[in-house]
Amino acid sequence: RHYFAATGYRVGMFSSQDESWGQMINYLRTDSVEKFFHAETWRLAHPKEPPTVGYEDWTSRSRLGGCIDDRHTVAEAIQWIDDSDPRPFFIYLNCQASHFPYNLPPDHPHLWGPTETPVGVRSTIFPPGTEQAESDRYDDSLHYVDEQLGKLFDHLKSTGQWDHTLVVLTGDHGEAFNEHGCASHGNMLFEEVLRIPLVMHAPGVEPAIKGGTAQSVDVPPTILHLLNLPPHPAYQGYDLLAPDRPPSRSIYALIQEPLTHQFAVIHERYKYIVDERGTGGMLFDLKDDPGERRNLIAQLPRVLRDMTDRLTTWRAVQIKYYSNPTMEGRTYPPVMPEK
Repeated sequence: RHYFAATGYRVGMFSSQDESWGQMINYLRTDSVEKFFHAETWRLAHPKEPPTVGYEDWTSRSRLGGCIDDRHTVAEAIQWIDDSDPRPFFIYLNCQASHFPYNLPPDHPHLWGPTETPVGVRSTIFPPGTEQAESDRYDDSLHYVDEQLGKLFDHLKSTGQWDHTLVVLTGDHGEAFNEHGCASHGNMLFEEVLRIPLVMHAPGVEPAIKGGTAQSVDVPPTILHLLNLPPHPAYQGYDLLAPDRPPSRSIYALIQEPLTHQFAVIHERYKYIVDERGTGGMLFDLKDDPGERRNLIAQLPRVLRDMTDRLTTWRAVQIKYYSNPTMEGRTYPPVMPEK
């Protein structure tokens, strides 16, 4: 059961993506989600209108709804918020305009990049010379998402809800523009893909910039802290506002795509990437080399041993738990202690 549904909230999920992609729909659509809207919902309501943002060819072949204009998704969320139900609400809202190929509706201006995708550009291939144009198109798409979120925020303000609504803005990945020979995302675990925004509007909390490392699994426990709700023992992250948060911690990442299998750990200033299908291992000093250009495996054997131990232990612990379905019924996911 959804945590917020169990604590008296009505729960809605609104996504511009077809959540059948990757079978995510099996995770998101549960009995405790009262409203589930995604691209396929919109397609079924408008069968004569194709998806309005990209992937038209792919969606026609796969019979999935693809991605729809974020304005439809935001409008659906606003309509649901205005329901007369007096209970507090929890919304998951997923915008997709800033997802490759960064297409925008015809009536939205392109302030920086070209209207059309440059010739030769594919989801993971940006031919030399097209990087700036694609980066500019990405900026245009972020501007469009910002505009749609502005409609939601303005509505909350005009209806008197902004001052008692917690808003969390984040992403699931960054975008690469050939910094390391990779384009878009779903490839290597370099910083341009790993770094994402995390911005929170919390009523009663003064604006501030929090230092230290964070990762996506930290968002749920931090939300519960801000709402004065008890923590859930299944969460593997840290409350980012807790005074006893570890001053130094390890950050783990992985990607398992058809062409790329990589695992990474970041601890203090160092980052270690293991590529199981290509380059082997890469060790970077992110303080002196934030662009990840100098592989220091040969120069720092002690650091390499420490990072290898951290990554190997983390992988073994996670695989032991998630490879055994009966574990989920007997215990909560493992939380790695910091050494």
